Amino acid sequence: RNTVLEFYTLQSLQLSGTSIETWNAATEGLAQLPSLKSLSFRNCPVTSQMGASEARAIMIARLPQIEHLNASPITANERTEAERRYIRNVARELGRLGVASFA
Repeated sequence: RNTVLEFYTLQSLQLSGTSIETWNAATEGLAQLPSLKSLSFRNCPVTSQMGASEARAIMIARLPQIEHLNASPITANERTEAERRYIRNVARELGRLGVASFA
């Protein structure tokens, strides 16, 4: 049974204060919900070791369909910057792990 289909039209979700510990757990299923436009996501173990702006940028970059995060609208400029920052961080992590670049 595909649980994602049951929430296909979900537009708003509150995940603040949950026990989510990884970014994959936080975003994997949500990325499959095209109607999700508003998300509240704070005070979770996955964000406990980072600043609010870093957590916001990661969530924006990983969920292209959301328009509001933690009750604040996401501007086109903020999305672009978040995606660039995310790509830089992934590239840096791949370099740290010794994965060859794609350049």
